Amino acid sequence: MLTFSYLEGLLTLLLSIFFTILLIISYKLSKCYFFPQIPDPLLNNIYGSIDGWTLSHFFYFTYLTVIFPTYIYELIFLGILWELFEEMFGLLGLIYKDKKYQWIKDCLTDPMHPDRWWYGKKEDILSNMLGILYGLMLRYSS
Repeated sequence: MLTFSYLEGLLTLLLSIFFTILLIISYKLSKCYFFPQIPDPLLNNIYGSIDGWTLSHFFYFTYLTVIFPTYIYELIFLGILWELFEEMFGLLGLIYKDKKYQWIKDCLTDPMHPDRWWYGKKEDILSNMLGILYGLMLRYSS
């Protein structure tokens, strides 16, 4: 069995998150470039304000917790930090008016938030926390 020092494990966790962010950006941009007329299926509301992206947070943080069970506080911190980043990035998009990138904003606009092309959600932070709890239950129940 592999064992990591704290810093090696943290670096592995951060690299995992970095590659996931690259995958999400690739998904969003390729969707905009190749399928601009098709709405993002993850934006469909499932119940109230819970959509596919909120569920993806739950499953992703469950996965991260099962793989990195000793980094719970770091996962909580990074989840909150990511939502703050999303919120600030979305606000920056309102300020940054370069027409060259208008097609990205047009494509990424969520019908539920027509004035914002990227945004953070409080529900995602709760989903992260529930995913962490569920991941701990899965990890330590066997």
